[in-house]
Amino acid sequence: MRPRPRCALAILSVILLLPCAADAQAAGSAVLDAPAFVDRLRQLAAPLGTLEARDAAAMAASIPDVQRVRVRDAVYDVSLREIRQTLLTASRRRDWPVARRALAETLAVMQREVEASLTPASQDRQTSRRALDDVLARPEFARGRGQMWRAELRRRLQRWLADLFGRTIGRSRGLRAIGVVLAWTAPALALIVLVIWLTRIGLRIRREPAIGIGALAPPRAAANELADGAVALAAQGRFRDAARAAYRAAVRRLEEEGTWRTDDARTPREYLRLLPAAHRRRATLARLTADFERVWYGSPQATADDWRRFLSALEDLGCLPARRAT
Repeated sequence: MRPRPRCALAILSVILLLPCAADAQAAGSAVLDAPAFVDRLRQLAAPLGTLEARDAAAMAASIPDVQRVRVRDAVYDVSLREIRQTLLTASRRRDWPVARRALAETLAVMQREVEASLTPASQDRQTSRRALDDVLARPEFARGRGQMWRAELRRRLQRWLADLFGRTIGRSRGLRAIGVVLAWTAPALALIVLVIWLTRIGLRIRREPAIGIGALAPPRAAANELADGAVALAAQGRFRDAARAAYRAAVRRLEEEGTWRTDDARTPREYLRLLPAAHRRRATLARLTADFERVWYGSPQATADDWRRFLSALEDLGCLPARRAT
């Protein structure tokens, strides 16, 4: 009669000993402070100018999917998965020089964002700090942080059950029968866990709050009309509103080129993720997205210098003729 409780204990062991790769990877990443993270980004960007496709995989091996970064009193999980994946597939890409330049631009944008967090404006230091914390606390940066305590608890239970299994069931003579039960039970449990995990990911994505950039004007205005509106706002000294209008013009311009269909529920980061790394507009949109987030969410007031960056981007995208950017 004793094999039954042992069999039940074995099944419970399998449930809690199932690997959770995503949690383990996030937990295994060392924590860097902001200056060290900036240095790391510089180290990654330095060889990109001459990096051959055959050497990219070796470079990718030193890059984790998620890098933990400490900013003041908080620790954030910064995703490097897209950069790592691009390096891993470099040997199969015919457009590697273009992808390599896009990677360098992405690293430069990330470096500027972190450096900006280290030197907030003296007139509004607290507001800038709160804005940075809000941006880094968004789901795309901190998606795995909430799972860390559960991963630690799961690891402790795994070690305890592994020891218990070795001292009891592992020494018995009924290992063959237990193995047959586990051979049928483990795949079924793994499938159930996978379905639950995918369902939770889908629910989490649907709950992600949208960063509204405002609806495009109905009926939809052309990109150059939206850009003219941004110029008019800047002429009135309303640089922050002009920055928002300039971003809307850029999104509309890419829709006119057939890149996507605009969706008011998408966030700026979601639009950026829709562009492949090798897309000819990727670098310009990455700079424009970083400038827009900094002006719209990180600073209560924009300046004429900020506006000149948006003008340059509108010219690069063809929303304004070159003469308008002077």
